[in-house]
Amino acid sequence: MATTNYSWNLPTVGGSEDTWGTQLNANWTALDTLLGGVSQAEFATLDGVGSNIQTQLNTLTSNKADKTTSISAGAGLTGGGDLSTNRTISHADTSSQSSVNNSGSTFIQDITLDTYGHVTGIGSATISFPAPTTAQVLSATAGASYGGVGTYGLFYWSGAGQQSPSATVSGSSLSPASTWHTANENGYYTGVGSPSGTWRLMGSTGWRNGTSALSRVDLYVSVFLRIS
Repeated sequence: MATTNYSWNLPTVGGSEDTWGTQLNANWTALDTLLGGVSQAEFATLDGVGSNIQTQLNTLTSNKADKTTSISAGAGLTGGGDLSTNRTISHADTSSQSSVNNSGSTFIQDITLDTYGHVTGIGSATISFPAPTTAQVLSATAGASYGGVGTYGLFYWSGAGQQSPSATVSGSSLSPASTWHTANENGYYTGVGSPSGTWRLMGSTGWRNGTSALSRVDLYVSVFLRIS
């Protein structure tokens, strides 16, 4: 005969000692295989919770959410459903406003938001900059100091040679000038020193009658604009 669950041999009543020994040894071997090396500590753990296992299972069962429980997507969301399968909650697209990339004097003036804080509208505006009035120009230039950026000056360009309009030069090569000179006097003055910064030639130097380059001092005198 054998046991119902594991088919272990039951010793034969009235059988010999050898028969009993063979059957018991087979049963112990089968039991050892079944347990598969479970440690004593693991048996102790099972023994401690075994009597309470059903109570714990009942608690877990009562606390779990039933598959009929439903997740509803709130305002501004889509998706949801019951727990019979995996569900996804997505952020609803409640705006069709495209990107705005302004430049120059056009800027973003208004931004409209919906209930959820989504941008639903962007308004732009352009600023017009009117030309300054004569009074404004006079007021601004009245405060300009000698040699300042944006100011003009009449200078002698030392060693300029032939130079065309828009040529640039360091202020260290310039000296304050007048529009005349004599055979014994220069048409410029070095006593106040050279101006600072970089200047742009607004005329030309070194020309006579538009064809010949000369070295006369007054041909190296012109109007310059300080650009930096």
